[in-house]
Amino acid sequence: MPPTLSARDEILSLIRTALPGTPTSVEASHASIVRNYNRIGRLDRHACLELFVEYLVDYDTEVIQLEESTGDTLIAQSVADILRNAHEERLIVDEAFPDHWLPSSSENGLTILRDNGFTTEQIDVAQTVLTTCEAATAATGTIFLVHGGAQGRRATTLLPDHHICIVRRDQVYELIPETLA
Repeated sequence: MPPTLSARDEILSLIRTALPGTPTSVEASHASIVRNYNRIGRLDRHACLELFVEYLVDYDTEVIQLEESTGDTLIAQSVADILRNAHEERLIVDEAFPDHWLPSSSENGLTILRDNGFTTEQIDVAQTVLTTCEAATAATGTIFLVHGGAQGRRATTLLPDHHICIVRRDQVYELIPETLA
């Protein structure tokens, strides 16, 4: 008795048999893909960062740029200012999020929730999530999260309406292939 195919495998098999020509292996098919796209950006650092900010602004994102020499206290103060301006008082962060980047919980009655496996209902109480990121791509305005450590669990980045993400300049690459590498 032949093995039962999953619905996905059955559909892919039907597509392969319907295509003209001799069927090839998945590996051969993948190897035949032409990869003549740019893999390394051509912009200088300043232009790359400007492009990234331009895309973020185009996506209606508030961008606050801090000088690298300002230190951690200015990050915490900027987060506090963002929360105050948004009239938000409940912030969720992962347990691994750096304490020195958090605003004082005594400011404006701020409640900082440290996620240690909260339920969906517990996460939904938070108005804002604060994370770091893995990397970012200037050419698309994409921010990459791997969902772990200071980047938090996926649920914590999806449920609150407001996401504050700390992106360091050295994490921004011009093109997707650079970012993925």
